[in-house]
Amino acid sequence: MISPKNLPYYKKRWQKIAKTLHKLFPHPKIALTFGNPWELLVAVQLSAQCTDKKVNQVTPALFKKYPTLDAYVKAGKAAAGVRQFETMIHACGFYRAKTRNILAAAKYIKEKCAASSRARWRRW
Repeated sequence: MISPKNLPYYKKRWQKIAKTLHKLFPHPKIALTFGNPWELLVAVQLSAQCTDKKVNQVTPALFKKYPTLDAYVKAGKAAAGVRQFETMIHACGFYRAKTRNILAAAKYIKEKCAASSRARWRRW
C-alpha cells in the first residue's frame, strides 16, 4: 500500500511511465469491437483469459440479443435469463464468473449511476 508520504514519488513515477507509453504508442487502438461504453465494458470483461478474436466472434450476437443496459439487468433477474447469457458467452471461458460480473455491473450501473443521469443512460 502506498503511504501518504510516498505519494509524491509514485505520482512522479506514474507520470513518467504515462509519458513514455504515450511516446511509444501515441494513438493506441483497441482490438475489441464495440458501439458504446457499456459494450466496451462487456467486451473487456469477456476478454479476460480469452483472445480478442474470440470475443469479437461472440459479441455481435450478444449485443444484438441485449441491445440496452436494461436488457442485461432483466436477464440477471431470472435464472433462465442467466443460463441463456451463460450459453451465449460460453466460448469465452470462465462463463459463470463472467456472467455474474457483467450482470452485476449492469445492475450496479442501473441502480447507482442511472438515477443521477437518466437521459445519458437511456440511449444504452
